[in-house]
Amino acid sequence: MIEDFKPGDEAVLSLMIRRAFEIYIAPDYSDEGLRTFREFTEPDAILRRFQNGDVILCYREEGRIVGVLDVREGNHICQFFVEPDCHGKGIGRTLMSELVRRLEGQFDSITVNASLYAVKIYEKLRFRATGGKEEKDGIVYIPMKRILNQS
Repeated sequence: MIEDFKPGDEAVLSLMIRRAFEIYIAPDYSDEGLRTFREFTEPDAILRRFQNGDVILCYREEGRIVGVLDVREGNHICQFFVEPDCHGKGIGRTLMSELVRRLEGQFDSITVNASLYAVKIYEKLRFRATGGKEEKDGIVYIPMKRILNQS
């Protein structure tokens, strides 16, 4: 079930994000990138982003948060993770469908700076690369965009 983030869930969310990150993304990062990511996913950083206007969608299964989609500036995905033991269940697709439903009519597109690991996942969700590999503060990514209001 999808619900909006509630203050008090930031520590659980941080741990879930970090579990997925350590398995799938961390091996591609430099020490600087690891530090940057870990700072970004501290519980107080998650709470601050929410208080500053991020929309954070959480997917709960049997009361446990197993997926998250964090959107800043209205239409830029800054966190999109599914608990490693829940991959392949459609949780990410369900979160993305809910985000698209909420944003259609308000924005023309959704953007993301996708990790190298996630590029193929985003492509399955109808995102396309808008540039080549970039790096900022040790975070390596491919800028991507999904055009909205298309069938």
